[in-house]
Amino acid sequence: MDKVSAIILAAGLGTRMKSKKPKILHQVAGKSMINCIIDQLKKFKLDKIVIVVGSKESIPHHHDHKIHYVLQKEKMGTAHAVMQAESHFKNYKGDVLILNGDVPLITYETLNNILQEHRGTFAVLSLLTAKVDDPTGYGRIIRKKGEIFKIIEELDADDYIKEIKEINAGTYCFKGDYLYSTLNKVKKNPVKKEYYITDSIEILNKQGAKIHTILVKENNEILGVNRRHELAMANMIMQNRIHKKLMDDGVTILDIDSTYIEYDVKVGQDTIIYPFTFLYGKATLGENCQIGPFVQITESKIGNNARIFQSTITGSMIKDNVQVGPYAHIRNNSVLLNNSGVGNFVEVTRSVIGENTKAYHLSYIGDTKVGQDVNFGAGVVTVNYDGEKKNKTIIGDKSFIGSSTTIIAPAKIENKENVPAGTVVTKGKNRKK
Repeated sequence: MDKVSAIILAAGLGTRMKSKKPKILHQVAGKSMINCIIDQLKKFKLDKIVIVVGSKESIPHHHDHKIHYVLQKEKMGTAHAVMQAESHFKNYKGDVLILNGDVPLITYETLNNILQEHRGTFAVLSLLTAKVDDPTGYGRIIRKKGEIFKIIEELDADDYIKEIKEINAGTYCFKGDYLYSTLNKVKKNPVKKEYYITDSIEILNKQGAKIHTILVKENNEILGVNRRHELAMANMIMQNRIHKKLMDDGVTILDIDSTYIEYDVKVGQDTIIYPFTFLYGKATLGENCQIGPFVQITESKIGNNARIFQSTITGSMIKDNVQVGPYAHIRNNSVLLNNSGVGNFVEVTRSVIGENTKAYHLSYIGDTKVGQDVNFGAGVVTVNYDGEKKNKTIIGDKSFIGSSTTIIAPAKIENKENVPAGTVVTKGKNRKK
């Protein structure tokens, strides 16, 4: 099998973002720009990914032994950046994809198309181009008899060159044994005092080497993020992709303009998502659910046939046939088992709610294990914090907890216990107010 690796250029300072955070760590649909690119590259069986960064703060957390980082201390252009990775490619005979770390919308399909055409045409260098209405700021593709001759950067272009609409998209594929022998011949640009990777085209043409161009199908894939408004545009495009993929897979989204779904969210078939729903992180929703309106779900797993509305769920698990809402807050590794129900200003934290158990009215359930078929009246509170530590409460199966009951942990209520309204429970003993 043909070998392939990748270099991601991510050493830019990102000064136009006006941020103390490295540009490549800004997020698009809940995933950093650099990780959006890495996710697409991982769909190939890569030998390695080398990321050229401008500071140690730019390095995202990875535990993949195939991902390596090199530091570009001096910012001296794209060719200079690629040169920093040379030690990782000594005697490398495979193909090397080169991408920019601030272009988060590039897709596997486009990268695979580049790679296949590169190999199919036996090119030494292949590069992605685009035809745009406004080419301002991009390097222009200069052709002779239809073949690419060189790229002229905007700074070096005269008025005639600036009228050219075909631009360099900044994504390349080199044969590994040509990459560094070519870049070592690139000379410093006299205006910007930098080394441009685009100068390699003229060098290879003089050698008679085969250079191939591939026109990108969707121009939004090459959107570079340099400013906050471009980050917002990238988010919007990514949201459209996410929504379309989910709807193609059988999910109903009633109002895409008011629905926010992040990159790693998974939603099952025949689930309906109502307006003003926000799904964050690696949230997973089952089949045939009704979610929203006005719901936030973060890093949680929702089972099948759940009905969740006007509520917030964070870091928790909701099993099958559960109803949550309105105005419930489920958080901190809580678990709601099958056919249970929580709503109407009920907060659940670090607790397990048993099957068929209902708590629908103005209650706080913290650090509690609740059995099955338990009914909570209005205003039940588990007092789990004694000023020093959190304490546990256990409520047995088929118990009834009357309205305005206060359970002071640690406490245990046995199975089939009937706790009258207004009771204070201390260490398993009922005491009326």
